[in-house]
Formats: sequence, structure tokens, C-alpha cells
Amino acid sequence: TRQAGLIIGSNLFVHAGIDSEKKLSEQTKKDYLWSRSSKFFNKEFKAEKIIVHGHTPEENIVNDPFRINVDSGCYFSGKLSCVCLTDRDNTRTFITN
Repeated sequence: TRQAGLIIGSNLFVHAGIDSEKKLSEQTKKDYLWSRSSKFFNKEFKAEKIIVHGHTPEENIVNDPFRINVDSGCYFSGKLSCVCLTDRDNTRTFITN
């Protein structure tokens, strides 16, 4: 079975997000691929890992303490975004072109 999420250090990489009502150990593949929980998009959202995702385009890259969204809507905005992360000092470097 293919994984729907990948944990590297303090980061969890998923397509869409997580169900904020569940612990990370309870998330399903469907949660990782399709979740759009309103609490997940709240600035006060907290999780056991930093959730790095896309799926929901936002005008600006989201760089919250527990959520990073790099979906800048390339298909309609023409902007492609990415983030370079390091666990060593929790540095986040964003690139949008």
C-alpha cells in the first residue's frame, strides 16, 4: 500500500491536510488526500508535527507554526511555490516564481 503522508523530522508532508479532530496516528489516507477541516485552516491550529501541504490554493504561502501551505494556485496565478526546510534550526525558506 502506498503511503499518503511522509514524516521527515518534525514535518509531515501530505497532499491536502489532516482532520484536526483526530490524532496523527488516527489519520486515514482519505484525510491526507482530501481533508479541508475548518480548524486546520485556523491560525491557532496545533499538531504533533508541522503539516506541509497544498491542495487548497491561497493567495500567499501560509507559514504558521504548525501548518505550511505551498499551494499558490499555479494553474490560475502562474506562481509556483516551494519551501526548503531544515530540522537543524527549523529554518523555512520559501521560493515563489
